[in-house]
Amino acid sequence: SCNQGAGRVVYERLPDQQLQGFDDDVVRDTSPPFRVLEKCQELCLRDRTAANNLVRTCTSFDFQPGSRIASFSGIVEYEESTCYLTREQAHPEGIGNLVLVPNSVHYTEVCLSSSRIERECPNRHYVFERHAHKKLKLPVNELKEVVATNRTDCEDRCLNEFNFVCRSVTYDATARSCWLSRFTRRSHPELLEDDPNSDYLENTCLNAERRCDGPIIFVKEENKR
Repeated sequence: SCNQGAGRVVYERLPDQQLQGFDDDVVRDTSPPFRVLEKCQELCLRDRTAANNLVRTCTSFDFQPGSRIASFSGIVEYEESTCYLTREQAHPEGIGNLVLVPNSVHYTEVCLSSSRIERECPNRHYVFERHAHKKLKLPVNELKEVVATNRTDCEDRCLNEFNFVCRSVTYDATARSCWLSRFTRRSHPELLEDDPNSDYLENTCLNAERRCDGPIIFVKEENKR
C-alpha cells in the first residue's frame, strides 16, 4: 500500500515520452481525448483491464490523444485516442526505457504523502509534470536546497513547503539534493538545461492565485492539437 495507507497514489505526467516495449493492455476510443485519458487513469489506478474489468496490475500508461476531425455538420468528432497500459515503469523504479515520441504522454504512478493533495487538488490525477534529465539552472539565492532520499520525497518536500510557493523542483539523484523554487520553466524557459543526473518537476497542485507570481494570460491558438 502507499505509505501504509497514509499516502495517495497519483500520477507524474511526462510529455512527449513513451515507455518502450511494455504493453499489457490497450484502450482505443473515439470519445473526446480528455474522457479517454480519465478512463485510462481510472483503469490503471484500479488495476483493471479495459475489456472485461479483470484484475491486472498497472503502474503506468502511455496516452496518444486523437485529433479533432474537421466537420461541417457541427458535430464534434475525434480520431481514435489510444492508451497502452502496463505493469512496468521506467528506470529507476522499473526496467523500462522512455523514448521521445511527440504527441505521446507517459503517465506513471507515484506514492505521495503530502496532505496538501487532499486539500488543494483532490481531483487532479497528475500532481507533477516531469522532464527527465533536465534541470532549472537558477541562481543559488533563488533556490532552497533540501536532502531527499528519492524523487517522490523531493516532490513531497515541495508540496509541504510553507515559507514560499514551491512551483518546481530539480532533483539530483546522484547527490540526493532537492532544489525547491518559486519559479518554473515557464517563467525562465532559457534556464532549463540538460543534466543526465537530474529531473525537473513542476508542481501542478496549485490553485489559480498560487500558480503564478504575475497575472495569468491565456492565449488562444488556432489549429493546435
